[in-house]
Amino acid sequence: MVSKYRLMEIRKERLVEISGNLEDYKDYDTYYLDPGLCKFILYKPKGVGIDGFRVKQGKIPQRLYVSLSDRVNYVSRSQQRYNKELKKVLKVNPVKSKRVLKKALDLSLSVPEPQILEHLGKTLDLVVEGYLANPEIVKNMIQIAAKDASTSAHSVNVMLYCLGYARRAGFSLEDLKLFGLIGLLHDVGKTRVPDQILKAPRKLNPEEFEQIIMHPGHGFEILSQSKLNRKIRTVAFQHHERLDGSGYPRKSGRKEMLSESKALAVIDTYEALTNWRPYKYPIDPIKALGIIKQGVLEGRLDEEAFRIFVQSLTSSP
Repeated sequence: MVSKYRLMEIRKERLVEISGNLEDYKDYDTYYLDPGLCKFILYKPKGVGIDGFRVKQGKIPQRLYVSLSDRVNYVSRSQQRYNKELKKVLKVNPVKSKRVLKKALDLSLSVPEPQILEHLGKTLDLVVEGYLANPEIVKNMIQIAAKDASTSAHSVNVMLYCLGYARRAGFSLEDLKLFGLIGLLHDVGKTRVPDQILKAPRKLNPEEFEQIIMHPGHGFEILSQSKLNRKIRTVAFQHHERLDGSGYPRKSGRKEMLSESKALAVIDTYEALTNWRPYKYPIDPIKALGIIKQGVLEGRLDEEAFRIFVQSLTSSP
């Protein structure tokens, strides 16, 4: 039984839907939404597992919920587990390393709370440590292609390119880590955009595109609640801006954009062009660089950022 005091705490706290292996939530009170009563009802108390047979038979509520604090606790523990796994495989298995990175980011984006996003810094530190010891680690992960249009897959790729760019540009260790984290978190605002829009296998209509345009602003709001470096939120807001004022969401130009925003605009565009999306197939890297070069010549993208990025792709580690 749950005490009346615990019930009072639950009513004050936001409940969030859980995902993944339900057995992992044995240590948490779990709830379902009663549509008739229009309120959350305790499905099981903490310490009690969810019967695997009932799960297989589909005899449990379609949606189960835990308190936000419990969900954050679960994600934090899982992040630590993923970091341990990443440390083991990073130097020997690029395929598994990239898979672990995507899982860790997927989980974090499911609850983009400040403390969750801040913990990703530890994950990034592991990648940077391995990269500086052996640059081939990042190069090998970049070369692993997958038919995956998720925000997390895109962001992991962008993060890897950011590390290569930062190293080629001669960033300090602190700035290299910061730019990597910028790449990992630049699209966090997409967590507020419906999946049916993000995964639409067609051209978006004007109303849908308006929601896409809002994601940099959403990212700024989410990241502003964290203790992460202020540059991260600013670049998240600016990465779709263009030097000539043709970007979004503010249509700001060269004078307002941070140098990191100019670089990320190039990197983000390249990743989007060269990887699979629901509405298109990847294009050849050389052709993608040609498209970006045209953007440079037309004054939309930064020439210096483009030069450094090309060198980061073509030079030896």
